[in-house]
Amino acid sequence: PVFYKHYRSINCFDPAARKRIATQLLLPIFDYADLIYPNSASTCLHSLHVIYNSVCRFVLRCPFRTHHCLSWYSLKARCQLHWLLFIFKCTHSDFPSYLKALLVPVVPDRC
Repeated sequence: PVFYKHYRSINCFDPAARKRIATQLLLPIFDYADLIYPNSASTCLHSLHVIYNSVCRFVLRCPFRTHHCLSWYSLKARCQLHWLLFIFKCTHSDFPSYLKALLVPVVPDRC
């Protein structure tokens, strides 16, 4: 909702400033949502896709589905990447013990 207020003043920013605003202010919100809602139904994630596409339109001033022009991953790929990074950091960093207890590496038995 707040994003749409700034969308009216889009011509005040050059493309580099619009990309910086999006990467520093808006994309971290998507990163947080990836970890909170990983297994949501696709119908629930539709509004997130719509907002992500409007962020792309804000930066590029062109039709949606153009995240590849920004060197950004698609929303689904971003979600996968953030989960894999979270799991890696949980197992290899100093995360709380309750998170490490949930992620126990499986070692295959050798015959």
